[in-house]
Amino acid sequence: MSTTREPAPISLDEGVRARIESAFLSSREKYLRDAAAEGAAGEAAAPEAAAARLDAQSAEWLAEVAAMRERKKQRISKGYFSEESRRSLQRVLRQSMGGGCEAAEAVAAVSEGARREAAAVAEVEASGHAATNPARVSSALPVDTPVRGDSDRAVLEAIHVGSLLRADALVTVGEGAHVREVLEVMAQHEVSAVPVVDAGGRVVGLVEAGDVMRGLLEELRDDSSKHDIEHFMNTATARTLVRLPHVKAHWHALAQHDTLAHALTLFGSGIHRCVVVDNDKHAIGILSQSSVAHLFASHSEVLGGVGDAKIQDVAGLMVPREEIEAVTPGTPAWLAFHHMCEKGVQSVALVDTAGTHLQGEVSARTLRGLRHERVHLLAQPLQKLLPPAPYGMRLSTVTPDAPVSRLIDLMVQSRRQRVWVVAPGTQNHLVGLVTFTDLARILSSQHATA
Repeated sequence: MSTTREPAPISLDEGVRARIESAFLSSREKYLRDAAAEGAAGEAAAPEAAAARLDAQSAEWLAEVAAMRERKKQRISKGYFSEESRRSLQRVLRQSMGGGCEAAEAVAAVSEGARREAAAVAEVEASGHAATNPARVSSALPVDTPVRGDSDRAVLEAIHVGSLLRADALVTVGEGAHVREVLEVMAQHEVSAVPVVDAGGRVVGLVEAGDVMRGLLEELRDDSSKHDIEHFMNTATARTLVRLPHVKAHWHALAQHDTLAHALTLFGSGIHRCVVVDNDKHAIGILSQSSVAHLFASHSEVLGGVGDAKIQDVAGLMVPREEIEAVTPGTPAWLAFHHMCEKGVQSVALVDTAGTHLQGEVSARTLRGLRHERVHLLAQPLQKLLPPAPYGMRLSTVTPDAPVSRLIDLMVQSRRQRVWVVAPGTQNHLVGLVTFTDLARILSSQHATA
């Protein structure tokens, strides 16, 4: 079967498209007027000056995101999991794996493993060979430690999610916080999601950067709305976002004593992050797919036979090219996100005009560092908002004959929950996609029937 699929024009009612484009244009004009008021008189009237200001704002955003990426790498190098989580994991693994000292040593060595990961990732990024280097790179937990003990299912049932909390400080927002404040908190604290709490500090939801975009686009589509971005940013609240049907359906709270097996089932259903709460429903951390990927990178035997299997041999693991949503670099950013919302997907491939070669990806990570004054930039083509090709990423790719364990390594290296599959011996000829959601679904099914 051919894997070539030319990206079809994104279907959208012309009236809706015109309303949304008009809203972004109005927001851009307001930004330029405000910027000109702070600069030379008459500057806003000069097209060259306006274009230069937009380019400068885009460049500032890209530079901020690059700095965030470096700081996150440094934080991970000091240890992905918190000290308390590492001690808890050590106890659990000793108990569930028959007291195997190797398991305990593996957990105790988390920080050293994280330092090796940072060094390895830096080396890979410097060489630009993240897509083609077949050697496995150390993760935040050492990958080669043998573990003895009970069945895979027993391990998943023995590990509590409270043992997998990250070292990063938890940030929350009140349900009355306006959307512009939510974006500012995420950008300031360099996070992609924040739990939403009520006046008593109890968790009522979780807002991700993509949810802000979803709420904005729904507002702009609505015939009865003001179709004004500034109005939405200043009047809609975190409570507005957590009440969106999609957001309500895709968040979940976990008690700190819930098991990893339960969390894996949720991740397999399409949930990407869960808020971990105490007995009073106060947030104590976030468990993400990335957290579990780091654990799997250390203990690949938990994957069972799936870990050694080839991607192409695991039924239902890879999404084939013909089912992958794709856009080209010339697509307006807001339209790409609208397409993601309409199709119910977490990412779209960025491909050439023939739809054959992978050039990057668009996901909620594209919105990292988004602040309310930058929202108008989403009217620009994706190629204007992302670093030069490969757009916005060191492409993490595998071939269909790679082992599943390699996927986990790449997810940890790239800090993404997806890996693109390309044809062997080609320059990123796209043939498929594997996400952590797909892997979690298969593992949950496998362990449930074990």
